[in-house]
Amino acid sequence: MVSRHSVTNRYLWMALGSVVGVQVLVVELPFLQGVFDTVGLSIGQWGICVGLALAYVLVDEVRSLVERVAFSDLPE
Repeated sequence: MVSRHSVTNRYLWMALGSVVGVQVLVVELPFLQGVFDTVGLSIGQWGICVGLALAYVLVDEVRSLVERVAFSDLPE
């Protein structure tokens, strides 16, 4: 679940940016492609990757919302 703390957590965003940056470098830089046995992606392929990642986050947030609404009536 995305919370206010996770959106404002600077270290989380730095870690996420670092992981994405390294992943792009491994896929796109020829000398790293040889080391990690990867190939470059087209713009369309990158779009599919980003779209699927965003879809996953959206589906998970909807699931979380449904759980909160469905179980908010239960006594503790």
